[in-house]
Amino acid sequence: MRRNARKGEKVLIILDLDGTLTPQRSASYASFERVLLPGVKELCARGIEKGYTLAIATNQGGAREGRSPRISVGAVLAQLRWVSEQIGASAFRFATTAERKKPEPAMLVELMVELDFLPRETVFVGDSESDALAAAAAGIAFAYVWDVNVCET
Repeated sequence: MRRNARKGEKVLIILDLDGTLTPQRSASYASFERVLLPGVKELCARGIEKGYTLAIATNQGGAREGRSPRISVGAVLAQLRWVSEQIGASAFRFATTAERKKPEPAMLVELMVELDFLPRETVFVGDSESDALAAAAAGIAFAYVWDVNVCET
């Protein structure tokens, strides 16, 4: 699946965090590493050069209040801000509760509304079946990260 932003065509690529942009953590309450997976920064830069808009959507159940002293909402926000800065993402969302976490489409729909994209202009890239199900529920295209080069969709 290859989409180039032609003149006047908008493309939003929403990316999962753990296992897609950053290494998969052992559990949702494990601490974050400030490291991107190999090639992510360069591939996303090429996507931005092509005119793509990037965003991040991630489940972070470990940040629910009182669940773990090692991970907090503040830690999630700090990690998402850092990753967004590294890859040039325009927005991000994270969910800690079942009604908002993937496979529910809430975060994806919110990002499309915030950034003014239609489902047909949006692709979600992730590494899990819940990512694929969230994309289907939002009515957007989906690609597994290992099937495409991130930001080269």
